[in-house]
Order: sequence, then structure tokens, then C-alpha cells
Amino acid sequence: LADQIATAKQSLSDAAEALRLAQERKEFGVGVVLETILAQQELSRVRNDYVNIVADYNKTQYGLLRALGRLSTPTPALVSKPRSSSRFSPK
Repeated sequence: LADQIATAKQSLSDAAEALRLAQERKEFGVGVVLETILAQQELSRVRNDYVNIVADYNKTQYGLLRALGRLSTPTPALVSKPRSSSRFSPK
């Protein structure tokens, strides 16, 4: 999965650059709107793929650490109620 993350990062960079170039071509009058829209769609798809790969990696790491008994359970922090101030107390 680590290799997939690296590949997905590169794909993300490539898709962002393709969108930038498509926008520039459109601004200079040599590109068409459709090209920009397709580049935006591709960037969205690649971002989604990247998020899914990272989520899979994190789930796998969590499962491994859990299986090895290396997860510590943090003690929940006690949250106290904020003290009321006379300025904000209703009269």
C-alpha cells in the first residue's frame, strides 16, 4: 500500500498540472472548455482514489497494531463545565 500511496501522490500531482495547463490553454484561446472540465473531473477522480488508498493504508496499519497489541487506550480526559461569569449570567 505504501507504493500505491506514492503512485497516487504522483497521479495527483500530474492531474493538478494537467488542469493548470488546460486552464492556461483556455485563457490563451487555444483550449476548449470541455478540456478544462475533463481535467477537473480527472483531478476529482484522482483525489478520490488517493483518499481511498490512504484510508485503506490507515485501516491496515490500525489492524496490524491492534493484532500486535501495540495500541494503547488513552484515558478519556475529564471535561469540566466552564465557570459562569457574572457578566454572562442572566439576571
